[in-house]
Amino acid sequence: MKKVRIISIVLRAVCIWIFISSNLYADSFRKAEYRDAVLSFSPLLYCELDEIEGIEAVDSSGNGLTGIFGGQPNLLASGLLDSSEGSAAAFAGIEDYIEFADDGRLDLRRQLSFTFWLKMESINGGTVAPLVYKALSNDSATRTYGLFLYSDGRLHFFSTDTSGQQNIDSPAGTIVPGKWYHIAGVIDRNAGTMNLYVNGTKKTSGSVRISDTVSHAAPLYLSGYPVFTGWGRLNGTFDEFSLYDYALTEEQVFDLHDAITGPMVVAVTSERLINITEQDFDSISILFSDPLDFTGDETGSFWLDDIQIVGPQGAVDPNQIIDIIQIDDSEYQVQFLPQVIPGRYSFSIGPNLTDINGYAMDQDQDGTLGEPSVDVFVFTVLAHRGEILFYEGFEYADTNWLIDNGVWQIGIPSSGGTRSGDNVAATNLTGYYPLQTDSRLISPSVALPSVVGDEQLELRFWHWFDYDGGDGNDKGYVQISVWDGSGWSSWSTLATPVDAHEGDSYERTYNSSWSRCAMDLTAYEDQRIRLAFYHVASSQDSYDGSRSGWYIDDVELWQGIPQMPALEDFEAGWGDWSANHGVWQIGEPTSGPGAAYDGISVAATHLGGNYPSQTDSQLISPVVNLPAVAGDE
Repeated sequence: MKKVRIISIVLRAVCIWIFISSNLYADSFRKAEYRDAVLSFSPLLYCELDEIEGIEAVDSSGNGLTGIFGGQPNLLASGLLDSSEGSAAAFAGIEDYIEFADDGRLDLRRQLSFTFWLKMESINGGTVAPLVYKALSNDSATRTYGLFLYSDGRLHFFSTDTSGQQNIDSPAGTIVPGKWYHIAGVIDRNAGTMNLYVNGTKKTSGSVRISDTVSHAAPLYLSGYPVFTGWGRLNGTFDEFSLYDYALTEEQVFDLHDAITGPMVVAVTSERLINITEQDFDSISILFSDPLDFTGDETGSFWLDDIQIVGPQGAVDPNQIIDIIQIDDSEYQVQFLPQVIPGRYSFSIGPNLTDINGYAMDQDQDGTLGEPSVDVFVFTVLAHRGEILFYEGFEYADTNWLIDNGVWQIGIPSSGGTRSGDNVAATNLTGYYPLQTDSRLISPSVALPSVVGDEQLELRFWHWFDYDGGDGNDKGYVQISVWDGSGWSSWSTLATPVDAHEGDSYERTYNSSWSRCAMDLTAYEDQRIRLAFYHVASSQDSYDGSRSGWYIDDVELWQGIPQMPALEDFEAGWGDWSANHGVWQIGEPTSGPGAAYDGISVAATHLGGNYPSQTDSQLISPVVNLPAVAGDE
């Protein structure tokens, strides 16, 4: 795999899903299509909730499991699939509910699935409201299956056997007031799984015992439980409830949601296209769930005026958006001129896109079209990326690197992985480094140029390491040797990025992921140099089984002016930052706060778990020249 380095612009692809809802001018068609999709899966119970009067919630499945409205729900409410009055049932959060009388067919003890559409406004009289409830009482030991909604927007999905209740919860904020959601719960005690889906995508999952659920002669309730008054009540709208006596597959759940949605953005990728038709431009490829109404000109619903780019100085001139090309049935490439003003840019589409069936995008699922566009991509233009004087990714056998005293290897690793491409340089590609054997990985010679003004020369590389503590002498040095006109100088140490002695003796030092390291070489301008990664191993092995060693990838010599943005949000990745002893990572967090304060990325000691012990590290900013101050500044 060949490595490509992008110098002039850094793009960060954001793969997101945009869940969308109704096409207001095609309500009746969408309602019918959703109904057909539900019936094609043979539901045990299907309440469309389109009654405008009476007390019966009619079962459209043909199985005669008609329910009864309790309290005084508003039967003239508008649903998502059909905006006309009487297409859904609204509950005022007082004493409203739907009751399905006890029937053995509803006592589902092995497999079950249910789906419905929900728009919540609030929970009245408490912090939790039952949405689906099949139990003998409020006691958790009697709950065959059910779903609660908490006031923080969390969904609580549960089922009980004789050993007790098991449950899974979606994150807080899953359900936001005023928006429509398609919700599906699936329990499969044959497979031992339970899954909760929101808007066609699995939100959370968990295990469940393979024993039967508890069984009882009690009704099934929706949107309330009149037997117990200690819970809150839903203030919101219910629509299209269906119940199945088997476990729906993930594909079936997606198909139900997708049956009435317009085009969804499935994935976004970017690439740098150079000298195509003698013009430099950037492109973003967007994969939709369905083919768009696209004709290649302004007669289709998707054309140049549906693309917006907003940068640090506001909206980018629409004339800089060059073309849209259909790559495949549902994939489209948007081409635009490179942006040169430093800062963060957002790339948006919409608001009036439709697919080939006429279904339109509804950006936030509230049933209103023509809203502000959806941001599908974010990229950052840096002020100055400098020049790469030398680069090594170790992808080729003839790298001209030398190995002194064995140990170092270049190739495909079986541990440690790579930072990019297939190959790395490592102290051992397949296992642990040997004891008492020191070794240098030595670069080819490079003639460094002179620098001008605030320019710097830097060595930059990515590394991963796992070193034994032993007697504290296991280390990894970066060294330099200079040509004096007649020979090479002795090796001088620039830094010690791997130091097992920085923690307690007999403890390993390690990096949990690839991290970037950088060293200033400006003092060596106008000189010919060699660099070495010097691995030192002691005679002791106190941390048995954790000595994979040092892995090096993407080595470069860089010349330029390091840039410190006025606001560093880490959306452009590492930029000109580095870490002196690994540990630090930059990207999207999955642990800790779980999300960035702003944007997508953060700098963290570990993006996905606990930081490594016995390894200290500094996250180092680019050089910043501070101005002089005057007076009270």
